[in-house]
Amino acid sequence: MPWQHSKREFEEIVNRYGQDVFRLAYARVGNREDAQDIYQNVFLKLYQKREVFENEEHMKAWLLKVTTNSSLDLLRSIWRNRIDSYEEYVENFGGFADAQTETNVNEKDVWTEVFRLPEKLRVVIHLYYYYGYSTEQIADITQTKPATVRSRLDRARKKLKERLGDSYV
Repeated sequence: MPWQHSKREFEEIVNRYGQDVFRLAYARVGNREDAQDIYQNVFLKLYQKREVFENEEHMKAWLLKVTTNSSLDLLRSIWRNRIDSYEEYVENFGGFADAQTETNVNEKDVWTEVFRLPEKLRVVIHLYYYYGYSTEQIADITQTKPATVRSRLDRARKKLKERLGDSYV
């Protein structure tokens, strides 16, 4: 028995969380086409889901966990052999391409360096800074231990500090 609510309710959920799902998928896989496939897969799974969510936060966490798992499945696929440029990644996070921080570092430069991080580090940075999730929430989404998330955040910050200098990170 698939989605038990109205078409309108489903569309509202897609509108509310679609951008979050797409951005996380894009951060994980590195190109628009694969992120769109993951996006569609995640919302198809939601439509087919039988269980009821406890609350709005539970649904959002479920969507992000399914996005993470779908991304991992794609990355593990033997057919996965292309990664688009970091410029495309940066362009897809619009709204800050020309923004300057108080340290005079362009945020586009920051996200460019984030994209260059290994995927495991990139994802925790993205979830922590872009979405504001705690390390415990990220651990749940990525199915790792909170200590692993904290370690990855620390390593990612150190790498970004090396690349961007002390004044920004």
